Amino acid sequence: MRHRLSVRAVRYALAWVSAAVVLAACAGQRAAPDAKPSTPAPGVMEQHDDPEIAEFLQIYAAARGEAGCAPLLWDAQAATVATAHSADMARRAYFSHTNPEGASPFDRLRAAGMAFRSAAENIAKSVGARYTHNRWLTSEGHRRNMLDCSFTHHGLGRSGEYWTHVFLQR
Repeated sequence: MRHRLSVRAVRYALAWVSAAVVLAACAGQRAAPDAKPSTPAPGVMEQHDDPEIAEFLQIYAAARGEAGCAPLLWDAQAATVATAHSADMARRAYFSHTNPEGASPFDRLRAAGMAFRSAAENIAKSVGARYTHNRWLTSEGHRRNMLDCSFTHHGLGRSGEYWTHVFLQR
């Protein structure tokens, strides 16, 4: 019996393969230290205007606690950078840590005037907070970023089904 795949199913599979390749290339990548840390905007992880992000942050805080990590401090500037990257991916229909002009997550953070000792980024094309969280936790590289106890700050943003989570060590 011969099975036919829809164009949508093939595109979905290719998106997953592309994400896996990008993740493999970026897993464990750390930016070089910067001279001075920027001051994070105060915030509480559980408070957010977007209910999907608020739900994600609650689930994520519990997972970090179970892993023995201290809670991350919310960084509004990192969230702005994350949201802008998600919006850019959605608007220009690409899915990558590196934008079409070649700017990496570290380049975007520095362009926003942010200083950090190390940084990482998770991206997803996904629907819903729980689904996104579960997909990241079941992916080795994403999980490593999420449960890395050396990170101290983070910001999360989304645009439609594009999610970006930025992790920082100050």
